[in-house]
Amino acid sequence: MANRERRANAGNRMSKLSQYQLRSISERKSIRKSTAAKSAATAQRIKVRNLEQKKKIKRPKEEEWIPTQEELLEEAKITELENIKSLEKYQKMESEKKTKRTVKRVISGPVIQYRSTRMPVIEEINPDKSEVKTESEEKVCERTFITVLNDPNDVTFNSVFEKKTARPLPRRLKCTVTGHVAKYVDPKTCLPYHSSMCLKIIRSAYYQQLEAHGDKTNPVVAAWLK
Repeated sequence: MANRERRANAGNRMSKLSQYQLRSISERKSIRKSTAAKSAATAQRIKVRNLEQKKKIKRPKEEEWIPTQEELLEEAKITELENIKSLEKYQKMESEKKTKRTVKRVISGPVIQYRSTRMPVIEEINPDKSEVKTESEEKVCERTFITVLNDPNDVTFNSVFEKKTARPLPRRLKCTVTGHVAKYVDPKTCLPYHSSMCLKIIRSAYYQQLEAHGDKTNPVVAAWLK
């Protein structure tokens, strides 16, 4: 019994394998057929396209124009004339530019020139102090110089910058008593004097004259005489 069952199972397995093999073989054949059909269709399309291209009318190639020697010479003459005209036009433009250039105006006559500059301030050094100033501490000032050019006789300078006439020095007063140069003026008598001794002499003479010739009706003189 057992042997029979084993044989039956083996037979079933063999039948299943044979069916699977047959199915795979049939599938392979169908794939090959479809591939062959596609290849044939592609080859047919290529063949048709090649035939259509052959049927197209081929256009004749245009012949390249090569100028003759005479034509080249004529073209060179035309180019030369154009270059000459262009050169003449350029030269004309340059000459017009030169004539239109602004000519520097020459100034004839006197000219007043102003020139401002910065200068350091010069200070007197105190010998008692030994301090040394650094560059940052140096002071500067602005100076303006005025120069009159083309003015040989100083006519313009004198007309623009009037000369200040120097004031006459005051006449030196002399002492009424000694005749020396007076240093002071008495506010009461308005007389110049040289020293305190001279002032006493002037005041003494003043009082004597006041007593002798003073207006005694004047309350100030009367009060002083009392």
